[in-house]
Amino acid sequence: MSVDSTITDEVWDVAVVGAGPVGLTLALLLAAQGHRAIVLEKHDCPYGLPRAVHFTPDISRLLDQLGVMDAVNEFAHEAKTYDWQNAARETLISFGPTGDEKQGWPWSTMFNQPGLEKQLLAKVEAHPNVSLVWSAEVTSVSQGTNDVTLGVDLDGSATTATSCFVVGCDGAKSFIRDQINTTVNDLGFFYDWLVIDIVEHEPRVWEPECLQICDPVRPVSVVSGGPGKRRFEFMRTETDGPDFVSEQSCWDLMAPWDVTPENTSLERFRLYSFQSRWANNWFDGRVGIAGDAAHQVPPFFGVGMVSGMRDAANLAWKFDLILSGLADVGLLNTYTSERVVEVQNAIGMSVELGKVICELDPEKVAARDAHFLATGPRPENSLPPVPPERLGPGVLLEDAPLTAPSTGVYSVNERVADRTGTTVLLDQLNYGDFRLVVDARRVTEAQAREALTNLPEGVRLQVVRLSAEAGSDLSAFSDAVPGSVVTFHDVTGVTLADLASSGYSCELVRPDFVVFGGSDNPQTLIAALDSRLHATPVHA
Repeated sequence: MSVDSTITDEVWDVAVVGAGPVGLTLALLLAAQGHRAIVLEKHDCPYGLPRAVHFTPDISRLLDQLGVMDAVNEFAHEAKTYDWQNAARETLISFGPTGDEKQGWPWSTMFNQPGLEKQLLAKVEAHPNVSLVWSAEVTSVSQGTNDVTLGVDLDGSATTATSCFVVGCDGAKSFIRDQINTTVNDLGFFYDWLVIDIVEHEPRVWEPECLQICDPVRPVSVVSGGPGKRRFEFMRTETDGPDFVSEQSCWDLMAPWDVTPENTSLERFRLYSFQSRWANNWFDGRVGIAGDAAHQVPPFFGVGMVSGMRDAANLAWKFDLILSGLADVGLLNTYTSERVVEVQNAIGMSVELGKVICELDPEKVAARDAHFLATGPRPENSLPPVPPERLGPGVLLEDAPLTAPSTGVYSVNERVADRTGTTVLLDQLNYGDFRLVVDARRVTEAQAREALTNLPEGVRLQVVRLSAEAGSDLSAFSDAVPGSVVTFHDVTGVTLADLASSGYSCELVRPDFVVFGGSDNPQTLIAALDSRLHATPVHA
């Protein structure tokens, strides 16, 4: 629901500062759980130009949860290859699907951010639990015992908004970050790049589809910007003058790719200084930060916006439990401890990739090229191991020997079938709830139902028993409701195989698609979840 009048009529559950993808995602996730969110955006309309261009399969899962992936072809498409070449245009590294992807969505998706935001805004406008206010700049933050009062300049008039919690999704120059007790780590790794977004007049095939040219004269990136769009990025060098950032410079730089004013429209060009920074503390009392307010990830790993949307998913289910009186406010302490570890790994990997791309010293470039030409093009053979997208300590089963290898990483999301043979992805059974996935050959329905009797009151969890066989004795998808035990066919066999490789028969998955942990005993997992949540009723 969009509003443009008073914002003082009620105490909101969560006030979200910033109406970018991270803020809109957080508001929609909260609204889906019945909580009231207000989004305060200092600008008077959506920012209509591209920024991020890539997201990962877990973000596809999240967008599907929000109902956005039904329109994905309007703003995004799968990226099948991403090649790095040297100045001689020899392939050094070729990134692409490895064949063991298990999240049910493409390994890489290129998109147009205004197109994505259009879909998110439409969902916000249609949801009665979300109020979006434009021209609303937050000017002060005052924390009380049970709420937070924001001073707001609403289109030139002073007013206030009160909420139980506040999350600043207000970008790298975050006002909210400056109001909380935190410090910022800066790796000091930054380069200036001219980023150019174009719109093609006619469809064109690009080979490679996404390309990084590691040329010491000038490193260049040429990637998809979503359907019908393209992004060029040119690193600024010491020889570039003040006219480097100009329209004519853009056309001159893109000319070798036959990109001209006759076949292309110039949508945007801007000089960016890519940063590598993160805040040490992301939540202070009842006020927190997410997205670029909490971290700035260089673009070389493609997870800048991705990291922010992961923040939103992590916060949303914890807010839900707290606002529902099922967990203490202290649960928010796990937000920083979980997310900062993954973000540090992402920044570290981005920096290492950036060092490969941005190298200008001829001798080092020659050694780099020799290394990759000898060991590539598969990155697993030529690059250091990619750090796992694994959370740090928090609401996870960490007690050996019960810890599954997949604890803290994104769960398998393959297709399952009901008694009619109809299939859905595992996620689509119970978005927003916990899920206990068990091997039906090793865990009976009676054992699963007994385990549910120990579930903390009010926590929504569904037990999904997976059968290796199809048949009429399976459950119907309509039976899949919170607190139920259902049995479906593991169509691909991947989920059962993944369970088997972990050595366990059960795996508990959190609402943000992260694996809580694995065990051979479903009761063990549910008891551990109760312990980790510290489920003490409170009045938030």
